Amino acid sequence: MKILNLQRWSALVASALLVLGAMGTTTAFAQSEEDEDEESAELDRVVITGSRISRTAIEGPSPVTVIDREQLDREGFTTVQDALKSLNQVTGLSQNEAQAGTFTQNANSIDLRNLGPGRVLVLVDGRRISDYPLPYNGQSNIVNISAIPLAAVDRIEFLASGASAIYGSDAIAGVVNIILRDDLANSLDLNVRYGDYTDGGGESVRFQGVGGFLGDNWNITYAFEYFDQDPIYAFQRDFMDSTEDAPRPSERIASRNAVEIDLFGGDTTPIYIDPRVATGEANPCADFPDLVLSSRPDPAVGERFYCGSKTWVGEQTILNGREQVNFYTKGALELGNHELFGSVNYFQVDADIDTGFNYYFNLTPFYSPNSASTVLGPGNGTILQMQRIFTNAEIGGPEAKFQEFDEELINYQVGFRGQLFSPYWDYELSWNSSNYDLKRDRTLLVEAAVEDYFFDVIPGATDPLFNFYPVANIDYDAVYSPITPEIWQSITDVGKTNADSSNDVIQGVITGDVYDLPSGPVSMAVVAEWGTQDYDISLDPRLVSADYFWGLTGTGGGGERDRYALGVEFAIPLLDTLQVSVAGRYDKYDDITQVDDAFTYNLGVEYRPTDRILLRGSWATSFRAPDMHYVFADPSGFFTTAVDEYLCRRDEPGVPFSDCTYDAENFFGTRAGNPGLEEEEGESITLGFVVEPIDNLTITADWWQVDLDNIVVDNPIARLLETEADCRLGLKDINTGECQDAISRVIRNPADGTINSERIDQVNTGPINAANNKVTGIDASLDYNVETNGIGTFSLELGWTHVLDDDFSVFPEDPVDNVRDQSINWRSRVRGTLGWQYGDFRATLFGERFGSTRSYLGQVNDELAEEPRMGPQMIYNLTAGYTFMDGKADVLFVVNNLFDEKPPVDQNWSGWPYFEWFNYYQFSLGQSWALQASYRFDY
Repeated sequence: MKILNLQRWSALVASALLVLGAMGTTTAFAQSEEDEDEESAELDRVVITGSRISRTAIEGPSPVTVIDREQLDREGFTTVQDALKSLNQVTGLSQNEAQAGTFTQNANSIDLRNLGPGRVLVLVDGRRISDYPLPYNGQSNIVNISAIPLAAVDRIEFLASGASAIYGSDAIAGVVNIILRDDLANSLDLNVRYGDYTDGGGESVRFQGVGGFLGDNWNITYAFEYFDQDPIYAFQRDFMDSTEDAPRPSERIASRNAVEIDLFGGDTTPIYIDPRVATGEANPCADFPDLVLSSRPDPAVGERFYCGSKTWVGEQTILNGREQVNFYTKGALELGNHELFGSVNYFQVDADIDTGFNYYFNLTPFYSPNSASTVLGPGNGTILQMQRIFTNAEIGGPEAKFQEFDEELINYQVGFRGQLFSPYWDYELSWNSSNYDLKRDRTLLVEAAVEDYFFDVIPGATDPLFNFYPVANIDYDAVYSPITPEIWQSITDVGKTNADSSNDVIQGVITGDVYDLPSGPVSMAVVAEWGTQDYDISLDPRLVSADYFWGLTGTGGGGERDRYALGVEFAIPLLDTLQVSVAGRYDKYDDITQVDDAFTYNLGVEYRPTDRILLRGSWATSFRAPDMHYVFADPSGFFTTAVDEYLCRRDEPGVPFSDCTYDAENFFGTRAGNPGLEEEEGESITLGFVVEPIDNLTITADWWQVDLDNIVVDNPIARLLETEADCRLGLKDINTGECQDAISRVIRNPADGTINSERIDQVNTGPINAANNKVTGIDASLDYNVETNGIGTFSLELGWTHVLDDDFSVFPEDPVDNVRDQSINWRSRVRGTLGWQYGDFRATLFGERFGSTRSYLGQVNDELAEEPRMGPQMIYNLTAGYTFMDGKADVLFVVNNLFDEKPPVDQNWSGWPYFEWFNYYQFSLGQSWALQASYRFDY
């Protein structure tokens, strides 16, 4: 991997100097004691996520979870994403680094309430940053939380309710606000951390520095971080390094690394061709360094033979190798009652990923009728399908097929803030600009080169079965001989993707007290915003072509949108014990969608009958503008299989689809963005309490519900084919817009009497506004501290989330299903921290409990499953630290996954790795440890 190059460092330093230089040009001035007293009193009022009004009480009408940097260290987290994914409210599942071949395999996101990673608003210092340039799952947009340096983080605040009336679009499931540090004065904290995994792989080094300068009227905080991590391969974990790990003996079979299948050899049943017969050799697999003659049971012929491997499944990374650099600086310059402030945050990463995408099989003629890969078997009387998997031993090691990411994020901020009219009115005017650039290189098989290597095309010949498709002969020597690194290079090429995104916001905020009531002042905040965002995915033209790289195309796209917003918020103390908060916001969108504008509002109530009891509730509306890629995605292609309802119902009426001739039609599909999308609309409610029954013990509990309508989903192909059939068969008026749309999307071959007459050639789908999702649950927490006379101070922190209902329907007219018990998402999560400190010593045990989840067959039918549900599972981290040299030096020892818990094997799971990646990814990494040392220099 590459070290940050000089050109990037030069640009970064120049940007930082612009900010810092502007802050050091004014002479210092003295402050009176009266000024200092006023500032000290003002510090008691802080802005908490979920409101723009400064307040003295942290607890408000909506629940807010705060994780400060001390807690981040105590609980053993190395990165921001580790900390965020530990939130008990993260009951939804998002893609991770082990899920090979995803669009965003080098990015990290979180899914709150199982509402989707894009429906939580992620802010840095209260401001938006650029979306990850590539679409999550090839469809929607996310913020890459791994692009935020832990060294610069002061605390993380999480608002667990909708807040569009405060922040605008995306604040549906909640708001994560990552507050960066600005509290260091004339000191530098240096921190070095070395970590490793006990089962191998993942060795890491992290170096951090955080410092600051404080003058009479100015301050600067800076942070830098370097992190280098080796990848972890699946073969380094003994529970997933081989198909021998399968729970059922019948599935402990080798992968088909070199195999030929006669598609019509057993009448209509495919049969394997014994490689010993095809080659005439006693052991045709002998030349491969890592393959053996293997077989699979077949009721018809006894065994099916091929050259295979039981360990090839482990040849992919489950943790990315990465080298990343972060630099952050933040400063302010006082100018009387005003202040000039600014910041620069820079992130750069080079990552290496092995997706294991190193196999080829010739497509059947039904998939690719124009291909020359319809392969003839012995005597030219059969049609073969050949599969060839290339192992690392053949191609020269995993580096020969690495997928490489080079990413860079730069975020600038500059503004003024201060007081207007009186000390009770504050203003802030700022400009924030964020830019994310990404380059991805993938080593891919070139279709023509692979076919030339394995096949010899017969010019002008057609297949013996239909006398229609072009054909080729197979080269058995090539199939049953290992390739070399040189051959690998000759049949592959590098597909390149360049993508970028940007987000610019100009924002003005005014806050203050507008009227005095007997119970206190009425406070108000007014916000005005202008924002613009854009993205562009520039694909290698060969990725756009459907016939250059084998088995893979790309998804391009690009567009921009502008928006304007005006919002107002009030905090009204109706009584000494009762306060009401109201907010409203108007957002106007200027783009090609049908969003146009949105008005959202919320209401919050806080009732404090005593100093130790808070009863609270909130109701809020929210919205989400369609993701940019849902709108602007270029057409992309894929192959799929579905029932052709039109031909089944027309030609074979009364025959069950499972027995219909057209029950599994193979065809090409395309997907493209939809400029006509509207906004998603939501409503959230919370009701709860906060009590302090005794000193140092706080208990909270909140019931919550989030209801979303008009959710953007991809139009299901099965539903398109059903609608098309209804329209063509006269069950629906063919002249309606619904019918015309469905018929235009399903492209059929002409009725010409050939074997493909009127069969589906292509189906075009894309995103539409349709689905509804209503999630209901309970959040609770406990925080207790006790100081003893002789054995130190103890603390206990607990957080619990339980999902009561998860109601979902794809279309408004569909029946509503409670999918809570049918999906693989957790029904509950608990996080807990038990801490102890005695003098300079401290220790913390952090634990997470993941609730039960659906097993593989349990998702289909409980009666088929040996265990309908999996779990619950628990995992623990242990940290122990010592502070010395008058608090300047500190050492910390961390063990994550203390008891080396492994993923639970799903007895119903039929494929590698025999557990669900989404649920148990962190268990698959195994136990890790780290030693961290830090020292503070004062200057």
